Amino acid sequence: MHTGKLLLHPPHQNPACDPGALEARLQTLGLIGAALEPPGAAYLAGPRFMQLITFMGCSPFLRLAPEHDQDRSFCHLRLSGDGQTLRFRSGHNTRPPHCPLCRARIEQWPALMQAWRSTAPCRCPGCGVELDPTRLRWGRGAGFGRRFIEIVGVFPGEAVPTPALLDSLGDGAAPWGYFYIQE
Repeated sequence: MHTGKLLLHPPHQNPACDPGALEARLQTLGLIGAALEPPGAAYLAGPRFMQLITFMGCSPFLRLAPEHDQDRSFCHLRLSGDGQTLRFRSGHNTRPPHCPLCRARIEQWPALMQAWRSTAPCRCPGCGVELDPTRLRWGRGAGFGRRFIEIVGVFPGEAVPTPALLDSLGDGAAPWGYFYIQE
């Protein structure tokens, strides 16, 4: 069982990034290391992982290597998302978002997300405005993206990507964002 994931993602308005180019960029940055079996599904942490991801606390314990071939309960990275389809990612830690206009707390967010998936209009229960769920204030407990870098084995709030990493991933355009989920 994993404690959670830190998910990095490009701005959802950006066009798809090529998975091969993303993998190469992550290797060049030193965020990812060798691919785990099957190739392309998951990666060991790279040589600069600890410089690119800041861990909170005075002495974090992080297992960066598997104890056996089937072990996936250590900190590793995955690439997910097809680069085309906008996906909503949430977990057990997701809290109700807030309307960006009136700041009303949207308690019935699962129903709102179901309506969004079926392309029905979504309305704020506080001010009645039609909502774009991607503009809701989710905090760091949920988010949207077309492609994700998942850092598995990270408890929410335990680690933060450095601004330099987010800027490098943005490649001169808008920097990437991040959030945490527990599945």
